[in-house]
Amino acid sequence: MKQSTGEFFIGQKAFIINEEKVLILKRNKSDGLSGMWDFPGGRLDFGESLSKGLRREVLEESGLEILKISSPLSITTFFPLNNRSKQTIRIIYLCKASGKVKLSKEHNEYKWIAPGSFLDYDYPDSDYNTAFEKFIREEKNYEEFLGNGILKESQEYLNSQPSD
Repeated sequence: MKQSTGEFFIGQKAFIINEEKVLILKRNKSDGLSGMWDFPGGRLDFGESLSKGLRREVLEESGLEILKISSPLSITTFFPLNNRSKQTIRIIYLCKASGKVKLSKEHNEYKWIAPGSFLDYDYPDSDYNTAFEKFIREEKNYEEFLGNGILKESQEYLNSQPSD
């Protein structure tokens, strides 16, 4: 079996629903995706739980605090076109959040859009469309879909963390 020489990441995005609108952010960086629309989120840091990583990234990029994280709307693996030695598993979760949007330097604009208008915006890839399409199919039941949230930390993970 050939040994891998590339890098592997887990990226998480929050499909934040608020009063039947979805938050999208316009990318500001010159990483080849400038001007594309995105969901808040980013890479998981080593040793970080899925829940804490998503909450941290959303707070950093949007100023919002995640209240609930539900089942994934989409799970994909991809290799960036500009660097095929990096693999990312991206998970897009349906989320509820609170607070006022305050953008980081990574984004220069945000919008709350009706889910049905998602095709009016350019996203990095079709995985974003998949998330919108799944949400639209489940929209009538999204409060039930959100439920009490998921991504609870395991007791083993909590026990391994230093106490504050």
